[in-house]
Amino acid sequence: MNNRQEDLSIMECFTVGDVYLEAINHQEAPLFDIDDCGINLSVYMRRPTAHEIKQFASGKAFEMKLVQLRDVIFPIFKFGDMGWMDAPYDVHLSRNLNRLEVPANGQGLAMIVHLYDTVTGKLLCNRLLSLSTEISKGLIKMIAEQAEKPFNKYEYMNKVMSIYTAYSTKKLLRMATYSYRLR
Repeated sequence: MNNRQEDLSIMECFTVGDVYLEAINHQEAPLFDIDDCGINLSVYMRRPTAHEIKQFASGKAFEMKLVQLRDVIFPIFKFGDMGWMDAPYDVHLSRNLNRLEVPANGQGLAMIVHLYDTVTGKLLCNRLLSLSTEISKGLIKMIAEQAEKPFNKYEYMNKVMSIYTAYSTKKLLRMATYSYRLR
């Protein structure tokens, strides 16, 4: 079997309507991760309304901003008319990231968004987004800087907690160095 076939045999399939046990009773929050194929954003919500689910659908507005503070990357997202949500990130926690290629001009990183109901564990929505070249290159630059620094999970968690104590999402938004908007 060649490498391409091997890679295809381990791909995960996420089907809207299926139940994912890890989503049941999951903490409500967006989780941001990166692997060799791109960005994975899993949003966990407790009993999202039909209106909230619709905001994640293709064709709805999407915005993303990036902030780097105390060696922590904060991707911040807005889906449709919903409020902003942020997800702290450190490359050292990405177990399936071996390489990340800088996209050519006019291209960007792929981001798959999964919306889960934490009560039922159901996957409610999948959305594939292509980020702009600018925000993709900005994120890769931040990741490269982060990767060069030593990592301690306990210190990372303390940094995240201290940042959340000192800065609201609104303040983080004002500190963004990269922005992307899809209307």
